Amino acid sequence: GLLKARRAEKKTAKNAVPATVVMQEVDLGPFTLQIETWPSFRLGSSLWPSGFLLAEALATGAVALPRPMAGASVLELGAGPGLPGLAAAKMGARVSLTDYSELVPLMERNILHNQLQGGAKASTLDWSQVSGSQLASELQRAPLDFILAADVV
Repeated sequence: GLLKARRAEKKTAKNAVPATVVMQEVDLGPFTLQIETWPSFRLGSSLWPSGFLLAEALATGAVALPRPMAGASVLELGAGPGLPGLAAAKMGARVSLTDYSELVPLMERNILHNQLQGGAKASTLDWSQVSGSQLASELQRAPLDFILAADVV
């Protein structure tokens, strides 16, 4: 795949978008996604190789899946910018991108950049408190078809 990046230095207010914002055009073969990253913010706000490879494998059909991605219910754990989950949403899945609360705005921005508001949502998921989370109660009503995780540490 092809990755093009452009840096934009922005001066922002406290609790807003970090000063260094990188917009990347990520070519996954059948389609391209616009991904914003915040490389100076924290570890989880950047794209990493295995996230790109998972997204590319999903997009190109390199991974044999037990059912089509279209219409599937998908959860991405530790999504950061959300590339694999956004690829699944682009393919027609209903996707929940999850990570720490400080990364939810980044995931939301990437959903907007790719006009995937109808197929993707971003939410907080702290693994140490998953049993009491809103996601846990949602999963009791509607189980998942796929769980995605790449570069999860």
